[in-house]
Amino acid sequence: MAEKLTKRLVDRLIAQADPDRDTLVWDSAVPGLALRLRSGSARFVFQYKRRGRTRRVAIGIYGPMTLDQARDRRCALAMSSRLLSSGSTSRRPT
Repeated sequence: MAEKLTKRLVDRLIAQADPDRDTLVWDSAVPGLALRLRSGSARFVFQYKRRGRTRRVAIGIYGPMTLDQARDRRCALAMSSRLLSSGSTSRRPT
């Protein structure tokens, strides 16, 4: 499911969430940002691809972290993942 996340929508989704299911709600305004609803808690996650593999990084818990803070953090993580995938960091020989 992809919708523009708002505080009102997030609060409603948390109230309606099934505690036995793991649900991802994608933010249509910011690619890669999702709200993960699981066993009564809500967390922001950032999903991206690197070297053909999908990776998911936890950003923070909804409540202590606001939606705007999660969007800002996602942008910072996206920049760092682009730097890593571009090969700008040196790899150690094995």
